[in-house]
Amino acid sequence: MITIKLSGKDNTSEHTISVLLQENCSLITIDKNKAYTLDSNQLFTELDEYNRNHTPDVTFLERKFLKKFSEVKNNICIRNMLRGFACSDGYLSFHVADFRSQFSLERKLETVREHFFDRLLIDWTDKEEPQPQMYFIQKDLVNEELSDIKGLYDLQLLQKYSISFGKETVNAMYVPFEYPEVNNLKIISKYSTWRKIVKGINEEVNRLVDNWRTT
Repeated sequence: MITIKLSGKDNTSEHTISVLLQENCSLITIDKNKAYTLDSNQLFTELDEYNRNHTPDVTFLERKFLKKFSEVKNNICIRNMLRGFACSDGYLSFHVADFRSQFSLERKLETVREHFFDRLLIDWTDKEEPQPQMYFIQKDLVNEELSDIKGLYDLQLLQKYSISFGKETVNAMYVPFEYPEVNNLKIISKYSTWRKIVKGINEEVNRLVDNWRTT
């Protein structure tokens, strides 16, 4: 069993998504009052399709995984979290067989430790336009700049992502796909930390571009 939890804020409240992944049946709960019970094999297939079968004429909201959450799609905060969960499977690539193998689950945990900090995830549109992106921020900022991170979270510039494998939990933070314009006066006391995050995003973009050029 694997548990993934995401949380974020909008202008009125804090929202949470809890994902319970198991071999046969998985559960996604939004704000503790909307629960979706899903066949695990179908869920993992839809997540795989979300990350692989993107086309210019189908928006991310029209892909099979997100279509089932149509009643909350207009809430940008929740939309960011659902999208973040879907894109994170691009790294994890869950399959039903993983839950029958401790070795497979340990490999997933290693992937989380390695790729859920200072990494950019792109939600490809296949259009000739800037591609939507989320960014898992640097690990040292998550662990050390607690006051600034909380402030940026309150300003909706960051969301939380945690994943639990048995007794071990990895906590990360990410810049979501969509976030509001923030008044400079509100961010000024946290600007140093935000600048480090933006610097990390730019370096990660450059790294990806360099990789594409050499492949």
